[in-house]
Amino acid sequence: MFILKIVSLLSLLIYVGYLVRSCIGFTKTETFIINDSHINITKTCVIICAKNEEYTIEKCLSSVFSQNFDKELLELILVNDGSTDNTKSVAEKLFRKIKSLFNLLTMPKVLARRKVLPQPLKLAKAN
Repeated sequence: MFILKIVSLLSLLIYVGYLVRSCIGFTKTETFIINDSHINITKTCVIICAKNEEYTIEKCLSSVFSQNFDKELLELILVNDGSTDNTKSVAEKLFRKIKSLFNLLTMPKVLARRKVLPQPLKLAKAN
């Protein structure tokens, strides 16, 4: 029983020592700061598949465009997958406001998303 108490106490001391060492190391870590001289040159393409999203597509697209990203390097492809509501007109209205590279791809009939995705990937100009 005495040996078990000693082993437990040693394990506890080793654990506490390890925690203290980790905390000291953490305080010595340099803070990562992004400054204004960082220039992003990577083109990015966002593909959004939408079907009957008239009430949510504006919020979705606004969220994409509100990102802290150079709009000249952003490409957006919206795939209108056979919507029967006003998804297309809502998206077009928002696209007219925002000056960015965008494509609105309207599918003639409803397809499964796995069949839809290869087509916008061919249109993408970004990496």
